[in-house]
Amino acid sequence: MRFFRIGFSVVLVLLGSPGWADSLNAVLVEAAPILPQTGDVELSETTGASSLITGEALTRPGATLAQVLGREAGTQIRQSGGLGSYSSATLRGSSSDQVMVYLDGLLLNDASGGGFNLSNIELMQAEAIEIYRGATPVQLNTASLGGAINIRSKTLSGAPYLRATLEAGSFKTQRMGLLAKGGMGLLDTLISLSARRSDNDFPFRNDHGTSFNANDDFDDHRNNSEVDQSALLLKLGRVLTPTARQDLSLQYFIKNQNIPDWKNSRNNNAALDTRTVRLQFNHRMDIGLKSPWNTRLGFNISHGSEEYSDLQSRIGLGRQHDLWTRNIFGLNSYWEKVSDSRTFALSADLRQENYHSDDLLNIKPDSRAKRNLLTLALQESLFFQEDQWLVTAALRYQQFDDRFDIINTTITENNLHGDFTHRQANPQLGVKYQLTPQFSLNSNIGRYDRVPSFFELFGDRGLFIGNDELKPESGTNIDLGLDWHSDKAGALLSHPSARISLFYSDVNDAISRVYNARGIGKSVNIEGARIYGLEWDIRSYLHRQLQIQFKGTRQNAENRNPIPAFSGKQLPGQAQQSFSLYLDYQLKNLHFYYEFLSKTQRFYDTANLLPAADQSIHNLGVKYRTKHSELSLAFNNITDDIYEDFNGFPKPGRAIYFTFSYFGEQQP
Repeated sequence: MRFFRIGFSVVLVLLGSPGWADSLNAVLVEAAPILPQTGDVELSETTGASSLITGEALTRPGATLAQVLGREAGTQIRQSGGLGSYSSATLRGSSSDQVMVYLDGLLLNDASGGGFNLSNIELMQAEAIEIYRGATPVQLNTASLGGAINIRSKTLSGAPYLRATLEAGSFKTQRMGLLAKGGMGLLDTLISLSARRSDNDFPFRNDHGTSFNANDDFDDHRNNSEVDQSALLLKLGRVLTPTARQDLSLQYFIKNQNIPDWKNSRNNNAALDTRTVRLQFNHRMDIGLKSPWNTRLGFNISHGSEEYSDLQSRIGLGRQHDLWTRNIFGLNSYWEKVSDSRTFALSADLRQENYHSDDLLNIKPDSRAKRNLLTLALQESLFFQEDQWLVTAALRYQQFDDRFDIINTTITENNLHGDFTHRQANPQLGVKYQLTPQFSLNSNIGRYDRVPSFFELFGDRGLFIGNDELKPESGTNIDLGLDWHSDKAGALLSHPSARISLFYSDVNDAISRVYNARGIGKSVNIEGARIYGLEWDIRSYLHRQLQIQFKGTRQNAENRNPIPAFSGKQLPGQAQQSFSLYLDYQLKNLHFYYEFLSKTQRFYDTANLLPAADQSIHNLGVKYRTKHSELSLAFNNITDDIYEDFNGFPKPGRAIYFTFSYFGEQQP
């Protein structure tokens, strides 16, 4: 609560500050087009299936990054509870570790990770979200089997801007946020400050840990699930010459959360505290008289810590009080040479990660690990027949040098010592053919490898345990897609579009996370997996006022483990069918929306003996906007259904959120 009082004071000070009033003298109602800079992905020059999320989808009451991503075709989200709980994304049947998550092109997945936790990104800081399924552009240095998600933070470009937001909702959820950008002399500046908290004490039906015996079920409230998190983004930029620019960004994130156990014990006090600081610097230079290349040179520094406490051994891995810290330093460079018929790009990245585990109970010795990662990539994009054909060929080379000094964890007696090196070269080829101005075909094929993370090898935190016998996984992705759009604004349908893709992945030594009856997860190699399916994204306006979006995926994620009990079964956690329907009706200053989300045919375990309940969620919302303010009301999960992405860890039912936003006044 202290951060809320401080943050609210900052909002009041900035709203009343003459200096900010002078510089923030314009109102930006709708997001301006995001112009790519050197090193950013140019979506029109990609051959893979991609999505761009901007505008209203990022500002709905109660929205989180996981919820926004979960509406997209080919994307599935797994969440372990309410606000702030562990959330991960999968693309086209991949695991969360096979999806690379970036922030302004900076890789957020780290060697100590275990799949990036989406709840550790504040959505208010996002200008746009890019999703790349299967094929990853070379501007994002690390590619993987699932694809990539790139979160683009608020830009420094555009008119001065001010937005202050207050939100309240169910389960004592509160949020405040401030976003301001403007000029300070020669510097472009931006600051974003946000904080959220929730008791997460939602009601649910407790099966007492005996899902097959309904006689001992009872009504309960979620215990020990409180969360308090805050985020700060500070960006500075300056123009050096007409062709050169420098940008610096600082991000700080802090989260204190309690962790419920699978029994929902009232006297449980397990907790996880997270701290992250990231500093990123980029120097960009466009084509000038001295060089025919566009370049981006930069460095980044990150420090993170997680302190986990379970002194009563409620979570299930024994009595623990551990502190994990990680320090990351990276150098990156990107060059591109552009002509009328081709674009040639080179990138080189050097990254060092240092990981340290400290047992604060002094039961086991400290553990250390280090990973040095070198990534080299080149990409050639060729345009033929007046840009009717686009052919893109890419090659990535990566070298992993790991050093482990790991003493036995809580679960295993094994130790890991020594140096390990892994090298991989991954080719990628994409073709796009523009049949007509409205129709285009695209296809891609690529080879990918992934080295297990430290978390998968020896992780020992709360709900997960490590497996030091894991082998790297590898695979091939293939897809074929059709895009159609129309710029016509007819009386009935206006600007309709449709994207349909077929995809196929063949994975060897696939690493999959499985869970036992107590909800404890462990990563294992499952010999192989075959994933194939169909995804679609259909949009249109009806009578120019009703917006319709229908997105979905039908997939088969088949386990090819030779063990009869597992062979041919679905990979755990992957829904065979998922889709979303979104309707938005605009009446002058009022917006009404309805949303339906569905996931069916999922299993918790590798043998498919523990089916997950099919999910059907209905959301309603209304928004009223004036020149300088916005009022929003959202009703989520109006049928009050309780679902579990992780066995034994329910998500909230019905929730209501109210949001008020104020935009800086326009000066005469």
